[in-house]
Amino acid sequence: MSFVAPLFLAGILAIALPLWLHRLQTQSSDRKPFSSAMLLESAEQRVHVRKQLKFLLLLGARIALLALLALAFAKPFLTRPPDVIAATDAGTRVILVDTSASMGRAGVFDQALTEARRAIADAPNDALIQVLSAAGDLQVIGSLSADRDAATGSLSSLTASAVRLDYGEVMGAIERYVSALPPPVALHFISDFQASAMPVRFSDVIPASVASFVPHVVGTGDPFNWSIDYLRETADGLSAGLTGAGDRERIADV
Repeated sequence: MSFVAPLFLAGILAIALPLWLHRLQTQSSDRKPFSSAMLLESAEQRVHVRKQLKFLLLLGARIALLALLALAFAKPFLTRPPDVIAATDAGTRVILVDTSASMGRAGVFDQALTEARRAIADAPNDALIQVLSAAGDLQVIGSLSADRDAATGSLSSLTASAVRLDYGEVMGAIERYVSALPPPVALHFISDFQASAMPVRFSDVIPASVASFVPHVVGTGDPFNWSIDYLRETADGLSAGLTGAGDRERIADV
């Protein structure tokens, strides 16, 4: 298992907070001053079993919640051990398809799937092929194999999502993922390469562990983007304000 954003795992340290709160709850705040305990008879302290169980369950729930939040932000994904598949001289060809919201424009995702099929068909005969998708996180599609038909068939499960893609974050996950694949690794990235998703440095888009990086740019014919400025409830229904960015006026269905 690896993580898209492993730095968020540091959030697990926050479990110290419920441990501290639990310690406070188990200590009695009702303290009375007493001159001397020399003449008092020692006795065992009785703790109510139900109350103690309640504290333990509450502590466990708090720790589990914080740990799950840290893992959710770290975005774990599973990788297949490299020794399961025999390495070949041609290495591995990784087909990464952008499935973010911008790829949902008319015709763009079909272009992406066509480019993915072409990249699979052009792979060397003995090359291993792995299909991945990227939107909010990295998704492994199908299994690593030299079967072109299986790799092409796995593309049918891909659809454009409503999630934004961060190229730098996804490429960081690719860097960790491909390190477990038989080298050399050729990465084919199929995307519309939206400027809003690009990192500050373009070098952050190209993982250092890949032997070759082949970008496939789609959706360049007639791009158009909508942004919603406001949405208000009126006496007649809803009033929406939209801004379009493109070459001409368009009609938006809301």
